[in-house]
Amino acid sequence: MALTICKTENGLIEGLPREDADITEFRGIPYAKAPTGTLRFAPPVLPESWEGIRECKTWPKIAPQTFWDETSELYPYGKPECSEDCVYLNVYTPAASPEEGLPVFVWYHDGGVTNGWAYDPRNDPTEMIKSGIVVVTVGHRLGEFGYMSLPQFTKEQGQSGNYGVMDTILALEWVHRNIAAFGGSPDNVTIGGESGGTVKCCALAAIPRVKGLFHRVINQSGLAWLYKLDTQQEAEARGVTYLKECGIDPEVSLEELRRFSVSELHCDIDPHDLPNRMVKDHLIFDENFPSAFMKNIEGVDFLNCVCSADADPGCAAELLDENHRIGTREAFYKHFRTILGDLYEKYDFENLVQVTDETAWKMTVLLASLGLAPDRRSNYCRNIMVDRIFSSILAEKYPENRVYTLRFSQVLPPRTDIAVLPEVAAPHGSDLWYSYRTLERGIPVSRPWRGEDIQVARWLNEYLVNFIKTGDPNGGELPGWPRGGKHLDWLDLNIHPEAHTGLEGKLDELLYEYTVSQYPVYS
Repeated sequence: MALTICKTENGLIEGLPREDADITEFRGIPYAKAPTGTLRFAPPVLPESWEGIRECKTWPKIAPQTFWDETSELYPYGKPECSEDCVYLNVYTPAASPEEGLPVFVWYHDGGVTNGWAYDPRNDPTEMIKSGIVVVTVGHRLGEFGYMSLPQFTKEQGQSGNYGVMDTILALEWVHRNIAAFGGSPDNVTIGGESGGTVKCCALAAIPRVKGLFHRVINQSGLAWLYKLDTQQEAEARGVTYLKECGIDPEVSLEELRRFSVSELHCDIDPHDLPNRMVKDHLIFDENFPSAFMKNIEGVDFLNCVCSADADPGCAAELLDENHRIGTREAFYKHFRTILGDLYEKYDFENLVQVTDETAWKMTVLLASLGLAPDRRSNYCRNIMVDRIFSSILAEKYPENRVYTLRFSQVLPPRTDIAVLPEVAAPHGSDLWYSYRTLERGIPVSRPWRGEDIQVARWLNEYLVNFIKTGDPNGGELPGWPRGGKHLDWLDLNIHPEAHTGLEGKLDELLYEYTVSQYPVYS
């Protein structure tokens, strides 16, 4: 029977045994004091200890946020309640005793740094835990409460912003000090996330303070090694703009800001317009992100994944049809002539890549994920050629580091709940239903999952489990996944997986040359 009572540094806690598996869930363990009152807009503070046994059987509230639209498939069981009091983590363990020393996986959720929560049902880690892994999921401050910078804060603290980053650091340090009590090994820790979660994981990889507290990183959409930090001045200007958007005088005192209600400080606007940038604050980040990242990752293994519809193709609006897609062959070639410049003729693009009106949009999307995507929005971490080049750089700089690169390209079955155009490639975040095999439990119910989806899910889940345990995703009867390196090896995963090595012909050469011209991969 899995442990139900564990001793943490702050006191004893009791978890909730699962009825359907030999697993205990410890829900809502505090790793910091509630960031309210004088602790709002301030670095996190360690929690106080308690007497007796604290029950950890109820999911904690999640950080304040503006939820995505009602047509989203993100909320199969509704939307959790929000609160500033959100700095809790959850531990799931199959261990029967603290002596088991199982591998540990620490998950930082998606949603950029403005949305999401730690116990999203898409990411239910039951199948990983059954494979002998202790899983930790982390809640933390988001949006304006986690990332807003203002001159008032800087005057008080010497810097400002990055409060959400500080939360993720404190949570990881808590794991290092406490996870052995749950049967986990602090010497075998993998951190991972999807989308915004990968930005958090890559931030941790760039921070010297936590070096050595984890040994592997899983980045799903995508590897954020080229992230651009705001300067303190830029961040403060963003904060001032945000307060004005909320109808608040940006000269307001810090004391008054800490007295405002959550609703007064949280504008119900597009999440992309909330404070959502990390800051070069000279406390957490003392130099530009890519250089800090590369200096700090020796000895860390990486598994990097993008979905085949992750990248933004960057199409000019006048080329798109009423469905916001490139719908003709002519528009397709106009688009690529524009973004490729001289490379268009150099590689004889019209003969190299041939499309019809019917295939134009699908090819646009697929080429973007392979590397033909201009440097805009999140494309710096959502096309696979950037990841392939990363693997070659690490092979030279840190040859002992293992890197595995994957494109997830399983096209989903069409939705049955609302009328939408079928996807032409795997959309952003779709790999999560497969990674955790939650599709096998009908999540989301809007997709009529097929036998091939279940097969791909079992492959992907087993790859992740193997990597968490050993740093190598391969094993058993899994399709072979080549280790990345100087030959830019990668795996294309769908029901017909295909391993690739080297630059395979003119298109691959174009992808490489274009990516090098667009992104500062060798800076």
